[in-house]
Amino acid sequence: MRKLLLSAFILLNVAQVAHAHRDWSNDDSSTDTPTVNDNLPILVIGASFGNGNTPFEYGTSSPLLGLAVNGGKYLSLGDALVRAPSHNGHVVNEAQAGATTFAHPSCRIALYGGACSSAEFNSYETQLLRAASRVRSLATGEYNAEYVIITAPNDCLHSDTFGIPEANAISCDIEDMQDAADRLVDVGRLAISLGITPIFAEYPPVEAIDLEGFRQSSLLAWTISESDYQLLNDTVMATLTTELPDALFINYWADFTQLGDGIHPDAATVKKAANIILQEIGYAVTDSEVSCGEDDHHNHHDKKRGHKKHSKHDKKEDRRDRKHHDRKHHDRDHHDHDDNRDNPNGNGPFQPL
Repeated sequence: MRKLLLSAFILLNVAQVAHAHRDWSNDDSSTDTPTVNDNLPILVIGASFGNGNTPFEYGTSSPLLGLAVNGGKYLSLGDALVRAPSHNGHVVNEAQAGATTFAHPSCRIALYGGACSSAEFNSYETQLLRAASRVRSLATGEYNAEYVIITAPNDCLHSDTFGIPEANAISCDIEDMQDAADRLVDVGRLAISLGITPIFAEYPPVEAIDLEGFRQSSLLAWTISESDYQLLNDTVMATLTTELPDALFINYWADFTQLGDGIHPDAATVKKAANIILQEIGYAVTDSEVSCGEDDHHNHHDKKRGHKKHSKHDKKEDRRDRKHHDRKHHDRDHHDHDDNRDNPNGNGPFQPL
């Protein structure tokens, strides 16, 4: 009798273990798991909109002392792309908070007393080549990426973007702004030569940022004026859309709220921007993930809905039909820059950029 009871007990336990470990992969009751695509990695380069961390050159040597936007409490566009529920998270991010299109040290008086840092920010060209090298195939030499997001640079935005002591820095004139635009064109052309489509966006709307708050929280000698900020955006966008017909322009900052430092977007803004980008390039974003109804004022082009898989050829063909969307929908009220500071009163944590 004891043997029979023991055998029954063993059989019951085996059945329970088998039940606990059965494969639920075909169970239709689980409906909360988002569909994830198998698209290629997305490259990200630029300044603090793309990555909130300043770079370390070697050891602990870093311009701006290695600081991060808002003391690390900041969601960058690169981070948001990784976290987007329906995206596969494959992002190569070489952007650097504080960067300009050209390599330069930080020379902020508040940090270096009239001198400059030994470490430098990398140029956009260097960032692109680094990002591309991450996805280069050893077998074919081709690059395993279709898109690179190039976020707005710090060029001309404030007194610590020239690589010279702040006391000697003067605001940009139209020629300086055109030079910055031309450098972005060169980076875009380099990306296209590698078979990668560059993605650009307008600067955030000038009315949505606080340039004086940016100056105070960043301990800068000066920041760009609102009128020059608008002129910078117009100059850059006009040059890019004219010189790079094969680039993609997505106005993902049209609806912009800064986090309190004057210029960097809050988490909700960044998440929405990431989903807009993923939707526009057909990288598995559903309508519900972009909380923009018909009344919203996004100036991005017609959205590709659903979880679509496209060949590289198909996407290039599709881009021909939509690459000029922002040119036709430029809203002059929606322009801004790429890096701003923490507390408008200057009482918050010091902000790099």
